[in-house]
Amino acid sequence: MFLIRKAVSLCSASIPGRPIDWGGKITIARACKVTPQAVARWLKNGHLPRTELTGETRYSAAIAKITQFKVKETALLRETKSRFAQKLSS
Repeated sequence: MFLIRKAVSLCSASIPGRPIDWGGKITIARACKVTPQAVARWLKNGHLPRTELTGETRYSAAIAKITQFKVKETALLRETKSRFAQKLSS
């Protein structure tokens, strides 16, 4: 399971008329100051954006904090780095 998916799951709340993970996307989006659509893109890709690796953003820290550190910042960064390495090698 992708860690970003785990984070969304941990933050999920049932919102009538919305998919079960919608509340989690909104919660994470607000913590990271991005749109829920950006979080949906992270879910689709299975990792955070490249800017996380270059230090331009700190989404992993915000996600760790909002999940009460059940999802670790270092693990999110490690997973993102691994997924980018896979993309580059293929």
